[in-house]
Amino acid sequence: MLDDLAPIIAVLQTLVFGIALESRPLDPSAELNPAESLLAADMTQLRRAQFAAGRACARAALGRIGRTSLTIASDNDGVPLWPRGVVGSISHKYSQSIAVAGVMESFQGIGIDLERDENRDDRILAAEIASAREAREMAKLKRHSIEVASAATWLLSAKEATYKAVFPLLRIPLSWEDIQISFVPDERMFVPRIREASHLPMRGAIVGEGKWIAAICWIPT
Repeated sequence: MLDDLAPIIAVLQTLVFGIALESRPLDPSAELNPAESLLAADMTQLRRAQFAAGRACARAALGRIGRTSLTIASDNDGVPLWPRGVVGSISHKYSQSIAVAGVMESFQGIGIDLERDENRDDRILAAEIASAREAREMAKLKRHSIEVASAATWLLSAKEATYKAVFPLLRIPLSWEDIQISFVPDERMFVPRIREASHLPMRGAIVGEGKWIAAICWIPT
């Protein structure tokens, strides 16, 4: 199926030991518990469906690591509030949501991003998010990964995942330029670098399948 994320999840589980991943398609009729309904009160119908699917993914991922949570709220910065001893991340794109969770014994932070790998004018996106060095990284990615439709979108996904892994720890705003990415295409990995987070041992994995891209940045404990 075009919208099936199972192949991506299967690969990511082999690349990042100890994570739990879940995905869900959007369901406009999905119910939220009372606390989450308050968070979604002012959302559009589409955003509410994404929110509900994301929270359902998150609860399923928690179940895979033996944890439960009836409510996954958000803090003032919009960061999901996970149960004690757990880190995780949620992402939405069009018809799909995905979530990842892991225990703090293994991870200081995790970020996930979901994108569609669709043909586009990469020059426009690259001009906004890529440095000169990252332009060479995108060219390298295209040479080694013929399935890549938009190298700039792959770069975007890696940067988004990195931001979501690091921000809950630093709590400082980061620009596109602050996050620098190097790809390791043959291993489906990337290396994130942030000057303000040079003390953090960040790692990244990125997988494309069936026009979907999912990137995970994780920070081992």
